[in-house]
Formats: sequence, structure tokens, C-alpha cells
Amino acid sequence: MIDYVYRVTHVNPKNDDIKGIGTYATRAEAEKTVALYKTYKGFKDSPENFYIQRYQVDQAHWSSGYATKIIPRSKKSIQTNPSIKDPK
Repeated sequence: MIDYVYRVTHVNPKNDDIKGIGTYATRAEAEKTVALYKTYKGFKDSPENFYIQRYQVDQAHWSSGYATKIIPRSKKSIQTNPSIKDPK
């Protein structure tokens, strides 16, 4: 029985886009995948932005309700939509 899995993600430093690459039964398999993806177009430009996270199986990893907070990187990235009202 597997107690832990290893999730591989990559973050594009130009736009903070997060890509879920895959989930693996061993860290060694996750590391092999990272080594392979470091050769792929788009990923090889930022090889230091791969992450391997260990998760325990059959356990919730989000324990405190639902919340979303978006913090813009700059004023240029703020977009407004007049049809969306702020629920005060």
C-alpha cells in the first residue's frame, strides 16, 4: 500500500502559471520526470522552477474552509468587470 505520493509542478516565472505535471508513487519517478521535462521547450528556460511535493494518501490537505484572495502583481494586471458587484 502506498502511504505517500509525489506531485510534480512547474511555475512559469514570467506569468506565475502553474502546471501540474503529474503524481508519482516514488520520489525517484518524480525526479526522472523532472529531468525529462527540463529538456522540453518552454520548461528548459526555467529548470529551477520545478517542485516536488510529498502528500500523504487518504488525508485532506486543505483544512480551513474556502477562500480566494487575488493579489495583483502590478496595477497593469488589474482588470475590472462592471457586471460583477462587490458583495459588501
